[in-house]
Amino acid sequence: MEPSSVAKKSKKRRDIVEVVDIIFLDIDGVLLPFGNDSDTTVETYSDECIFPDRTMDALTSLLEGVANLEFLKKNDRTTTHETTASTGHCSPTPIRGNPKLVLSSTWRARPAFIQDILSSFRSYVNAKKDISTGTREIWQAHLESFFDITDPSYHSTRHEEIYNWIKSNTYYSTTPCQKLPCNKQGRLPASTQQDMQCIVRSWIALDDEELVDVQHGYAGTAKHAVKTVSSIGLTRKDVDLALELVKNQMMEFHL
Repeated sequence: MEPSSVAKKSKKRRDIVEVVDIIFLDIDGVLLPFGNDSDTTVETYSDECIFPDRTMDALTSLLEGVANLEFLKKNDRTTTHETTASTGHCSPTPIRGNPKLVLSSTWRARPAFIQDILSSFRSYVNAKKDISTGTREIWQAHLESFFDITDPSYHSTRHEEIYNWIKSNTYYSTTPCQKLPCNKQGRLPASTQQDMQCIVRSWIALDDEELVDVQHGYAGTAKHAVKTVSSIGLTRKDVDLALELVKNQMMEFHL
């Protein structure tokens, strides 16, 4: 019997692995400011969203900024090219960001708390009538579930919890992935597929806890850490730093 077209397609594309840009997300002190200064700040909220518009606007800018990061990589055999019908020449396909949220907050330990976060995301997006269609599409991937959460049963320093996720997902770690013979779309030879679900091209951590100057720290953490002020939460300045870190890692991964 002739195999179905679906089976043929599945077999043909089984070496395609999604390339992602991970954002480890803390809640308290990032989306939800706390402390003396936060008590004097007049905040606005969107409908039933439990996070202030100010920090949610900043997170929106980050998701939008990462998704819109784009650059061309020319004259490289690992870059996918498209041939234009008019000229017959090959032009490089743009490399674009692909943000994914991983919940690293202590809120991850309670399923009800996770749903509160996601419900707030939906309330915010639904209430913001001025959000562009493109930004709404970017948000859609984050409204029903997180890409992942750090281990809810592993409680240590935030630094260790994040690196535990990195180490527990061997093929997700940026260091080994950079050594894999894959192109920007994650096309791998059969010998290295290993049932991989994705490749982490970049990762950053939004947190009000110290991630760099810690005991028994990991070298290179500074290029991943975005430390917020607990009483202020995520700001535009934090977003600018985060985008710079992601961009640098994307360039390092591909070039």
